[in-house]
Amino acid sequence: MTRKSSKEPIRVLIVDDHPLTRIGAVYTLQATTDIVVCGELTDGALVLKTTKDLQPDVILMDIELPRHDGLSLTRTIRKHCPEVRVVILSIYPESLCGRKALYSGACGYVAKNERANKLVQVIRDVTKGTICFSEAIKNNVLRTLSHPHNNTFGSIVDILSNRERQVFTLMGQGYSTRQIAKQLCLSEKTVSTHQLRIKIKLGINTRPALLRSAVDWVSSNRPMNQNIMTEKDSSIRSG
Repeated sequence: MTRKSSKEPIRVLIVDDHPLTRIGAVYTLQATTDIVVCGELTDGALVLKTTKDLQPDVILMDIELPRHDGLSLTRTIRKHCPEVRVVILSIYPESLCGRKALYSGACGYVAKNERANKLVQVIRDVTKGTICFSEAIKNNVLRTLSHPHNNTFGSIVDILSNRERQVFTLMGQGYSTRQIAKQLCLSEKTVSTHQLRIKIKLGINTRPALLRSAVDWVSSNRPMNQNIMTEKDSSIRSG
């Protein structure tokens, strides 16, 4: 689904039930030379199917849709189409819903009252691998790593899936991607996908920063990590 080269236009799927929002987004994006709108949806019922059919690079996802939750849909997209970047559109300020959006797997957050050029820039940035949330939101998530026992939003273990926790723990123990793949009986590509998802959930932009966070977390949660890794064998047996 990813672009073959940076010269190809960024394909965007808009999922929003408000006509004015869709019209405004289409108008803004069509004014660029490097972004095209490949589709529009008014609710979330066909998001996954449409994503697979149209193969967008980025989905602009309304946080509230008729009969659907934009954050739950984001998790679904991240699970089945991990290479697709999701940017949340919301009438609410990032300070209110940004953390939940980041935890759901979104790569960026744009309030609907933001200037049009921010939307364009966020779309361009997320396709380059940048996590487009405010420093306050990203720091909030990183504090979960630094102070897992004192953080009011719970342990980092609650944010990651079982497999992501295993990958994160092994990274903190000094394992390379190849070694993690061998340890968990996975392909290196699958491990890399898990690492990308971890970066997104934790609001971390670079691999060195991810490694540092993993090392810090492992060193401060040794008993918990032992419990996490005992799940490895049963996870492997169950596929």
